[in-house]
Amino acid sequence: MRSIKKMLLLASAVAVVVAFAAPAAASASNWTKNGSAITGVHWTDNGAALGGGGGSVNLAGTMSVGGELGTLTCPVSIDMSLSAGSSGLATKFSGTPSGCKIGGLIASYCSEVTAISANTPWGVSATEVSGKPVIKINSATVTYKLAGGASCAEVGDVSVAGTITATPNDAAKIASVSLSGKMAMSTSTIGYFSDAGVSGTLNATPSGKYGISNKENVAVSGTIGWNGELGQTTCQVNGTIALEPGSEGKLTALSASGCTSSGTIAYSCGSGGWMSPSMPWTLVDNGTSIAIKNVSIGSCGFAKPFTGELKATPDKVGAISSTTLSGTLNSGGINVAWSGSLNWTPAGVYGL
Repeated sequence: MRSIKKMLLLASAVAVVVAFAAPAAASASNWTKNGSAITGVHWTDNGAALGGGGGSVNLAGTMSVGGELGTLTCPVSIDMSLSAGSSGLATKFSGTPSGCKIGGLIASYCSEVTAISANTPWGVSATEVSGKPVIKINSATVTYKLAGGASCAEVGDVSVAGTITATPNDAAKIASVSLSGKMAMSTSTIGYFSDAGVSGTLNATPSGKYGISNKENVAVSGTIGWNGELGQTTCQVNGTIALEPGSEGKLTALSASGCTSSGTIAYSCGSGGWMSPSMPWTLVDNGTSIAIKNVSIGSCGFAKPFTGELKATPDKVGAISSTTLSGTLNSGGINVAWSGSLNWTPAGVYGL
């Protein structure tokens, strides 16, 4: 009996030692910005992530709210302040009562809107709904003061409360937004009456300056080239990298110019030559280096484009200013060594 107990105790002790000795499972790599993992949706300013100074935008146009009680359609204006990241505030909401139109049941009681008020500031956030970038305006309440008509006092003031969704015409360069959502419609005499749908279009000022993205854009510039039995060709390149939350991204654009060629290839291509990248290429954060997959790039003197995978090694893993490229690509069965370097702008901000 004692030997069995000893064996069980020994097995338990071994299990504990193994549990403590076993290395923790490696965590997935994540792109970082200033040392913190890239988390997701954020405001942009002219395509780059909005900085610490924030930004401001005005949305102006027509907003309509309507339910069983009727509809109210008015010219409105919303001043918004945006903060780095995805948050912001709607600091001011104003409407033009003289431009309002009343429809439905309300119109049989009241003939005009005399004042519009709101409980600003409202919380604002850049987010995604079903993968589509939108602006959420939260905890909004708008009150319409009505007049005209012998029975208007029976209705009193009409209020709508809830969340407004503003969908940009172009998430990268917002020029206008389409409004949607459901708000609770009530009156000062009856209380809650019904839900009300929200619709309308508001134009952004400044137009096209601000946007919403779940990617961090990095400008790259440098050189890329090949060196083999036929000689060598090297080109100057400029492009854009889009880093996504997690460990993947895309080299979305890359243009080549200012090429130079030497060796046998120069007889058919001249001293200049050319390269033609086909984009996008996929980037994968491997923790200490970046895998560049789905590479496809045509080069003078070769009937088929070079394809395969390259490796980008950063100068500093946690704060990349440049990456060194290396790898072997294949063109029609011919393997050729490729190399190069890319400088990142902004430098020292993004890492692995």
